[in-house]
Amino acid sequence: MKTYMMLVVLFGLMIAASVSSLAGFKSTVRKLHQPATLSCEGKCSGSVKWTKIQKPRGDVVVARCDRTSCSSEEGFLVSRDQYLEGNLSLTITAADYSRRGWYTCQCDGEDVCSVSLRFEPVELMKQICPGDSLVMDVRIPERAELVLRRSGDDGARSAVSVPLCSVAGRNLQCEPEYEKRVVFSCSLTLTAVKESDSGVYAVRDADNDEIISTHTLTLTGNKTDVNNTLPAKGKQDSWNMKHIFEEEYRGVIVGLVLGLVLGVCVFGAVCSVVKGCSFIWRKVEKCWRDDRDHFSLNGKFNPVESIKLRVCD
Repeated sequence: MKTYMMLVVLFGLMIAASVSSLAGFKSTVRKLHQPATLSCEGKCSGSVKWTKIQKPRGDVVVARCDRTSCSSEEGFLVSRDQYLEGNLSLTITAADYSRRGWYTCQCDGEDVCSVSLRFEPVELMKQICPGDSLVMDVRIPERAELVLRRSGDDGARSAVSVPLCSVAGRNLQCEPEYEKRVVFSCSLTLTAVKESDSGVYAVRDADNDEIISTHTLTLTGNKTDVNNTLPAKGKQDSWNMKHIFEEEYRGVIVGLVLGLVLGVCVFGAVCSVVKGCSFIWRKVEKCWRDDRDHFSLNGKFNPVESIKLRVCD
């Protein structure tokens, strides 16, 4: 029985290898959210149709083209000029996880090309403090797995991959060590990170055997070392100006208070100057009016006499 099962598995692997090596079966790997072109070459005198294989939900036609016109769904593009030249390629304008999978190009109902769209894994480096949480996005509807790759004492040579959790729909199953530490909503969150958690975490598409993202976790020390804005215990906090204005929020408060006091002082000084100028002007104007009345009564103007007669208080 065991020999029979081994033969079946071996036969299946041979078929898969032979199918993947056929000219009509291709795989295209692109970066997430970047344009992706599914290449397909061949002359077609009739109608061309691109279909996205979606089992069990059902296949979806995403583009059509013939000698007179071309049409496509939003996010897909087929060039009529290229079609007339024998280039039947399909362009996905902004590829995301919903666009992954197999696409088939047919000419008058006959298969011409089958192309698989895959993405390069998103690689992230994360440095956090012990006790904090590591958040890893799960952006795919398929069954996902969280795998931790730890390096041994001699580095990558003895690295081992340890399955931690699996996600199917809204159901989360984890190894006993991680059951109370991993939380799933829209993301996988590893709480209460400790030194032994360092390593590379991979979010894997279990249905398509594809790595979605990797998260390299390193710890930066304890929180006291990282957050050094708090004064040490028993040490008087110094009011260094650079420390206040660059590192602590109270610098903003001090700045606002100083600005308010300075504004009030400037406003008071300006008001005093304006008031003094106004007082002097009224005195000068009063003296000028009195002098004018005196000159009109005497009929002539004598500067010396005017000065002797009029002394403004």
